[in-house]
Amino acid sequence: MKSVLCLSVTLLCAHAEAQYTLPLRVVNAASQWPGPVAPGSRITIHGTQFGSSPALALSRGNQSISLTVLRASARRIDAILPSKLALGDYDLSVDSTARVQVTIAASALALDSRNGQGWGPAQADRKGNIVTLSVTGLGSANSVEVLAASRPARVLRIETGSGRIHFELPRDVPRTCHVPLQARVARGPLSNTVTVATVDDCPVPPGFPFARWKKGASAIVFLSRTREASVTRDEVTASFFDLTTDVRADGALIPPIPAGSCATYLFSGNRHLRLTTSALVWLVSALRGRPLDAGARLALQSQRRQWEINRRIGVAGAYLRESAHTGGMPFAEHLLFLDDPQLRVAAKGGKDIQPFLVPIEAPPPFQWTNRPAQKSIRRSDGLHVAWTGVAASRILLLIAGSEDTRTQTVGLCFCIASPQTGRFRILPELLAHLPQAPGIINLTSWPATTLTPIPARGLQQGVAASIYSHTAAVSFH
Repeated sequence: MKSVLCLSVTLLCAHAEAQYTLPLRVVNAASQWPGPVAPGSRITIHGTQFGSSPALALSRGNQSISLTVLRASARRIDAILPSKLALGDYDLSVDSTARVQVTIAASALALDSRNGQGWGPAQADRKGNIVTLSVTGLGSANSVEVLAASRPARVLRIETGSGRIHFELPRDVPRTCHVPLQARVARGPLSNTVTVATVDDCPVPPGFPFARWKKGASAIVFLSRTREASVTRDEVTASFFDLTTDVRADGALIPPIPAGSCATYLFSGNRHLRLTTSALVWLVSALRGRPLDAGARLALQSQRRQWEINRRIGVAGAYLRESAHTGGMPFAEHLLFLDDPQLRVAAKGGKDIQPFLVPIEAPPPFQWTNRPAQKSIRRSDGLHVAWTGVAASRILLLIAGSEDTRTQTVGLCFCIASPQTGRFRILPELLAHLPQAPGIINLTSWPATTLTPIPARGLQQGVAASIYSHTAAVSFH
């Protein structure tokens, strides 16, 4: 039995595998984002019970235009639009029955990814500082802007017919494995985010070892304290699982991008993907496998006390202890359990994992100094966050996201900031794709150094760490 990794009852399980439930949906084939598409671009149609040789057509008035099908399955059709199409709204039909409206725009640029889901490593070739990037949706564009880690790159050549952009990386671009790339046409909206390696040999990022884990027995243990308005929540979460495959670079939903940069995501029509308030869930979304038994319960130990960490009900291989208190509540010290600076998580062992004892420092606090006074956030203003007290041995993860439950659409902007800067601004164009819907802003202090290994027989790999977060419920418009 396989299980998707679930870390806490307050954090919804997150993964990016498509489970489409809407009758018929058309998205850009590269980004998998809904919206207008351009002449000559590749599109994907999601639905159910498609035939093996579907007939696709665009129609408007008395005009009907057949489309070339690239591949088809029962739930997905990939096709290419004609390079010459009048702009405007069309009806797209599948086998002359199912219909959906499609808007044709002059350009609707999207970047290809290796995994075909619109995120992760780019479908690109790099020779030195020169990158050839595979795209779709250029339409009639004769100039584009490419951003590498938020820095403008020099575009060398555009191949509209073959869908390629050749550009030179900026001289000051970070030398790392996951530099985020975005592009746009004539000051239009930014495309989806993909990444490119700017080095030939990619070391394991010290704060993100699970991004390179090999298949085998694995474990993660996290202590987390979260502040939301007047509520403080403490959690100990642990998961033990047998990874069935190696974690690939294109399997990590949110890779460790360089400090000072951002990545954008949009997921639509996926009923299993929900907006979560925690960076942790997104970061470990690639970790899945058969659950392992580490014993009936774990224990959190301080110098003075011990708390039981029980199995999560209905989730094999997962353990959880959580508590929350609201400011002004009496006996708060009896509810929260992460105040001691030095803590340990102990296990007596079980069928799969032998006993272990791992020391973990308590989550080091910091202050969010400009928490929004208003819950309404205007996307066109961008978002400015400021903080104090983040240790130099940490990085700051920033997430702004919203979810439209009616259309099953989740939008995210994920950024990493250096702690010493004390402030960060998310530009308006990075928020433009977020649904106009309720959402969250999350700031998380994350270890930038090597995480603590879990010394247990039966484990091939395992780490423990602590994180401290501030989160605010907002609404984006």
